[in-house]
Amino acid sequence: MPGYDRKTKIKATPLPAFKAASLVVTGERMVGGMREISLRLHSPASADYINLLFASDAGITAASVNGFPVATPSEQVESTQQTEQVSAMKEKDKTRADNWWRWRWYGLPDDGADIVLTLKPGKTLQMKIVEIDYGLPADAPQRPLDSMPKPYTWSDSTVIFQTIEL
Repeated sequence: MPGYDRKTKIKATPLPAFKAASLVVTGERMVGGMREISLRLHSPASADYINLLFASDAGITAASVNGFPVATPSEQVESTQQTEQVSAMKEKDKTRADNWWRWRWYGLPDDGADIVLTLKPGKTLQMKIVEIDYGLPADAPQRPLDSMPKPYTWSDSTVIFQTIEL
């Protein structure tokens, strides 16, 4: 509110320890002239959900998770009905300058997941990991009781962003 002042106390508080998700290369080889890379995704904090984002021009020709095939962007074809049902947020995502292919994981198993990607040779694979835990850690400074969280999906959440290049 314009002209409203509130006295606040500021206290230096160390951040709580939080282990970020890890993505480890478990193998890499050439198969039929294509680069096959095996990865292991693990979330020590058992995050509520994890987004893996791949650059759309990464040259991924095949993908699988725990032995199950995953359709790549070139294989995914949307029908008119599906396009009409896309939420405003997804439409906004599609219009970004950087076009990323996103996998969202809810309830990643405690022992993690095995990912195998087949890529065009000679390309660097750029990936982003976004790890979200709803709520703040118990030992984190808490928001004052007389304040309200911002109307944003990740308000009062722990969010960790990582960018990896393989």
